[in-house]
Amino acid sequence: MRAGSSIAWICGIDPVRGALLGERDNTLLLQRAVLVGVVGAAHLLLASVLLQMQAVRSAASEGTPVFVKLIHEQATPEQSKPAPRPQPPQQARPHRTPPVVATLATAPEPAHFDPPRPPPESSAATLAEIPAIVFMPTTPPSAPPQPRRISDVAYARPIEIEYPSLSRRLGETGRVVVRVLIDALGRPVEVIVHTTSGFARLDRAAIDAVHRALFRPYSENGTPAAAYALIALRFELN
Repeated sequence: MRAGSSIAWICGIDPVRGALLGERDNTLLLQRAVLVGVVGAAHLLLASVLLQMQAVRSAASEGTPVFVKLIHEQATPEQSKPAPRPQPPQQARPHRTPPVVATLATAPEPAHFDPPRPPPESSAATLAEIPAIVFMPTTPPSAPPQPRRISDVAYARPIEIEYPSLSRRLGETGRVVVRVLIDALGRPVEVIVHTTSGFARLDRAAIDAVHRALFRPYSENGTPAAAYALIALRFELN
C-alpha cells in the first residue's frame, strides 16, 4: 500500500486515489515511472553529447600558432670566386658568295626518222601463182511433191458421226465438207472445214468424226503416198 502511494505521489496522482488502486494498478504505475526515468536519462545523455560537440568545434576554430624560421643560406666557396672577364666580341667576317658560272645548254639533236619503204612490186609471175576462185551457181533443192487429190477413198475404220445433243435439241441440221490429208499410213493428219454447215457445233463434230477414222493409204506405182480428199458429211434429224 505504501509503495502504491509513493508511486502515485511521484507520477502526480492523488495519494488517496493511489491507495485505492489494486495490485494491477500498482504494476502499471511502476512501469510508467520506469519509462519516465528512462526518457529523462536519454535527454540528459543527448544534452551531454551536444555540449561535447560544441566544445570540439570551438577548439577546432581556434587557429594553432604556426612558427616560421628563416634560414640564411651561406655562400659556398664556388660562389665567392670572382666572375670571369667577358671576352671582346669577335668581328664577323663578310661572307663571300661564289661566282656564278652560266652554262649554255645545247639543244638535243633531232631523232633520225626513216620513212617506210613501199613494198616491192609483185611480178606477173607471182600473181599467176595465186589460184583463181570460181563461184559455181548452186541449184536450189527441189520442192517436195504436193499430195495428189483423190476422189475415191477406202476406209480401214469408217467414219462415225456423233450428233451434238444441243444441236439435236435446237434442231440444227446441215451439210459439212471437210478437206482431209491422208499420209502414207492412212492416218488423217490434217482436217479442215472446206464448206461450213452454218453451225459451229456441227462443223466441230464433223472434224472430230474424220479424225477418229482410219483410211487405206493411196498408192502410186505400188508405193504408198500421201493424198488429200474432200469428204461430205450430212447432219439430219429423223
